[in-house]
Amino acid sequence: MKKLYATLSIVLVFLSTSLASADSCVVELKDTANDVHMVAEACENIGTFSIGGVYNREWEKLTYLYPKPWPGTFLSIKLGDKVYSTSSHPKDAILLDPYAEKKPSVVGDKITALWVLPENVTLVQSLKSIKNGTSIEITVANQNTYTIDAGIRLHLDTMLGINDGAPIYVPGDGLKTIEESYSGTELNFKYWKAYNTQDNPTIVATGTMDPALGLTYPDRVVIADWKKSKDTAWDYSPSGGSILGDSAVILYYNITLGAGESKAVKLDYGSREAVLPKGKGPFGVTEVLVDNVYGTYCPNDTVSFTIDVLSARVSNRGKVNLLVQKEGSVLFNKTLDAGLVQPDSVKSLSVEWVVPDISVRSEYDVRVLLLNESNDVVESLNKTSLIKVDPARCFASARKFSWWWLLFMILLLLFLLTLAVPALLIYLKGGVLLTKEINAEGLVIVRVSNKTRKALTSCVLEDGIPTKAEIDVSTLGVTRRADKLVWKIGVLVAGDEATLEYKIHGVNVLPPAQFLWNDSKVISSQ
Repeated sequence: MKKLYATLSIVLVFLSTSLASADSCVVELKDTANDVHMVAEACENIGTFSIGGVYNREWEKLTYLYPKPWPGTFLSIKLGDKVYSTSSHPKDAILLDPYAEKKPSVVGDKITALWVLPENVTLVQSLKSIKNGTSIEITVANQNTYTIDAGIRLHLDTMLGINDGAPIYVPGDGLKTIEESYSGTELNFKYWKAYNTQDNPTIVATGTMDPALGLTYPDRVVIADWKKSKDTAWDYSPSGGSILGDSAVILYYNITLGAGESKAVKLDYGSREAVLPKGKGPFGVTEVLVDNVYGTYCPNDTVSFTIDVLSARVSNRGKVNLLVQKEGSVLFNKTLDAGLVQPDSVKSLSVEWVVPDISVRSEYDVRVLLLNESNDVVESLNKTSLIKVDPARCFASARKFSWWWLLFMILLLLFLLTLAVPALLIYLKGGVLLTKEINAEGLVIVRVSNKTRKALTSCVLEDGIPTKAEIDVSTLGVTRRADKLVWKIGVLVAGDEATLEYKIHGVNVLPPAQFLWNDSKVISSQ
């Protein structure tokens, strides 16, 4: 059905352009120096493409329908609830054709196309020739005055030579023949490979997404059955079916764009060697992975290693030795038994190592050697990696959490609050502090302080006393009125204070005092 659809598509395009040249809808860039050939559609399903590469001096397919463009390899962009697509295949998308401001054209070593969307967003697709491959770059520009979120999905219909159901090698998970989705901690590989055959592949394409090479790391990667995934522009959930009839790889990227901001996502795809290159034998270590794709850790972190061992054509037995070294000194040494590895399959082995508690930036070399059953090292079959540790970029409390430290911080905070609350209350009461206290000899001291930055007028101090209490007032100008003393202070300048003193006999508990000025008042604290 797929080949019939492709044939009909070519016929329809030919008929619709019969008055033009036969290749008027196909834009191509063949770079013989880099051994890469890219073709893009310029009439319908604008921007869909296919890619070829050179193997044994022959041009071979790396995506379906090469050397013709193909709507099964396409781009999608998600803006809010809308999804736009360069292909008419998906049933849940808006075709981008009407928004093509600039159809695919060759500019130097690139084929570029430009779309302008109703959301005031521009989209540029660039296919650039690089050595033995194509750099696929998608740029989104936000022309609005506000921030937007955008999603990019790249759907590659993999075909290697004559095999439309190419198996996909995923580092750390082996040679995939069924659908699979990778995200979160499971997405820890920097590349994937498509093979024309599982057994001794002669045509291999690699999708590279290593951030260390200036490429964009995706948020999700899906190994898919093309016949099922082709009808979707965004959401696709693998059902676990076989991909050997028709394989595809889908990459998702989520980006946030500020007002006037543009961002690009970038993937390299092209001709590469198999994971066990020619001349390296049928059995070997194909990859060593760490659970952090950037290879950066903090002191005391646990590093999870995954080691892939591949056996081609026949079954083999062997072991692997993992060493972590710093400046030639071995810090960790672990031998793992791979056991029996079946023909044309990959076995993944796992081991963990705890990063030392260091205070300075350090780098550690990771080396994995293949051993035979006699524990002899096969030196020609080894893999290396690198781990970087930078304590300055790590939050210490996240590495060493202490409940005692947390309790201390809570108590310190409560203590500071007890100091801050009275000052806060003074501020909330207008910056006037009024206190009243009595000592052992029965001397009562009522003190009012003006903590504001201006003079207070019409000031009156009223101090409550028990009815019929015997008192001796030493402060001048104070009048007794039944159960209170009244002192008309008048003006109390900023930063000044006034003190009322008297002796009271046979009383230990006193009513509060209050200070009044203008239309405000404050009650004493005791």
